[in-house]
Amino acid sequence: MKSLFTILALGLVALALPSPVMARLGESEKELIARFGEPVGRSKHNVVLPDQIIELGPTLIFRQGDWRMKCDLVAGRCLRINYSKPGEWIEDQIQLVLGTNAQGSAWTETGKPEAV
Repeated sequence: MKSLFTILALGLVALALPSPVMARLGESEKELIARFGEPVGRSKHNVVLPDQIIELGPTLIFRQGDWRMKCDLVAGRCLRINYSKPGEWIEDQIQLVLGTNAQGSAWTETGKPEAV
């Protein structure tokens, strides 16, 4: 379960909130703001290469109760969502986020890649 949590922390992590307050992959900034209200923070989403920094788009940070949603946008759409909250997460929270962000597909758990 820890490996699944690590994978989710990179892009998707669990929320115990009703689905109307959950971000969804593919949403625009306008849709995210309609869902959460104005962001509590905003930063740049960058990729750092050996000889350059490439700005991909904004990162919007939202709060709902104890939960924080950090949404990275690329080309105007939410590409990655990081959900965080204090304390332990339960399976229902993980499944809720996965279901909301599945976009008609099924998620499968994978282990860590084997060292070469």
